[in-house]
Amino acid sequence: MFRLCSFLTVKQIKLKKIAEGNQGAKIYWSSVTYTSNPTYFSDFSVIIFNDTDGETKSNATLTQIEDMEKFIITINSRKDMKDFNRELLRINADTCKLFKGTFKNAIVRNVFRDIREVSNLKFSCPQPKGEFYISELILPGSIPFIDKFLLNASNGNFEFTLLIRAKPFNKKIADGVSVKAYGVYEGNPERKIYWSSVTYTSNPMYVSGFGVIIFNDTDGDTKSNATLTQLEDMEKLLITIVLIQNSKKGMKDFNRELLRINADTCNQFKGTFKNAIVRNIFRDIREVSNIKFSCPQPKGIFYIRELVLPGSIPFMDKFIKYALEGDFEMTVLIRAKPFKKKLTNGVSVKAYGVFTYE
Repeated sequence: MFRLCSFLTVKQIKLKKIAEGNQGAKIYWSSVTYTSNPTYFSDFSVIIFNDTDGETKSNATLTQIEDMEKFIITINSRKDMKDFNRELLRINADTCKLFKGTFKNAIVRNVFRDIREVSNLKFSCPQPKGEFYISELILPGSIPFIDKFLLNASNGNFEFTLLIRAKPFNKKIADGVSVKAYGVYEGNPERKIYWSSVTYTSNPMYVSGFGVIIFNDTDGDTKSNATLTQLEDMEKLLITIVLIQNSKKGMKDFNRELLRINADTCNQFKGTFKNAIVRNIFRDIREVSNIKFSCPQPKGIFYIRELVLPGSIPFMDKFIKYALEGDFEMTVLIRAKPFKKKLTNGVSVKAYGVFTYE
């Protein structure tokens, strides 16, 4: 869906998607390592174990030696046990924003909610010193992936890292604690999306002649063709990808944000942007298109031919509770930065669908 809409225009198309899947996909956790900064933490330990209910769980203890203004949390997932060189996920969170309820990322919000339920560590703002524990925290049973965008990422060995940096009062941010969990993910290739409906709009000042079709090819994939004319040279484009779940029946009230990714096309072009989802979207578009997302991006007539649409959506079954089923809305917003002009809304695309396990 969102891979076919790099520069979009002022018409509306309808595509649709219904996802079917099989809950056989699972993480098998194997080991954990951990470190801490002795200036601020002591007696830090983490264990994981397989409980009698079939869940893999974790216990942890630590002593925080000094009051903290806040923590900065980084969640990171990388693939391959021998050489972790492919980043699948990176999320940064400020615990003050989480405590105040202003942080939007659902993965992090639910990680924190689950920790609070089994711990006396509340991530308050500020966070007073003390002795803290986590008892029987259930580890997630799957990892975020998009089977087309993250090629070969749904199976194999991976590393999951939780890094907490501490901000003492009147001092600089310093490393606090780090936990790395290792495991094997065994997915199920039968999971699939059937695409169904999409709407899109664009700014006619910068794009014209846009047209898109989707079709089911003889190889079983759903593909897309697109054409457009970019009317003015662009310094760069800023792209936002959002996935929102509707927890209620029907599709009128999309009220739960599951995923938000922001990307600068200049960083993509230079190879400095780390998010694997976005990198692979750009790579796949380049392979079937004359749109190269260069920096700057010159005006011209562009096409996309037989772009394979993804067959799955990102999810984490424990961290995003109840996100595996139900209606959802996927949005791609592209803002344009013309030379010597302000950043402006360029394109917005919304796709609607249902994700289920049948």
